[in-house]
Amino acid sequence: ARMTTEDGALVVADYAETMRGLFDYYVDHPGEVPGDAGAGDDIQRVTDYIAGMTDRYCIARFKELSLPEESRL
Repeated sequence: ARMTTEDGALVVADYAETMRGLFDYYVDHPGEVPGDAGAGDDIQRVTDYIAGMTDRYCIARFKELSLPEESRL
């Protein structure tokens, strides 16, 4: 999949890995999903929250959660 970063650079990323990483994180930490992310059980709320993310936010959040701070660009 192709995604664009904040500075406009085109990035080719393993989108499925990014989505799975975010999904697994939020299922393990449902308290970090905003209250307005939807109704239903935790899995549905996580799904709705991720579905509403922009590509830029998704990439940034995945980097925050999966990369050591000194490795983030």
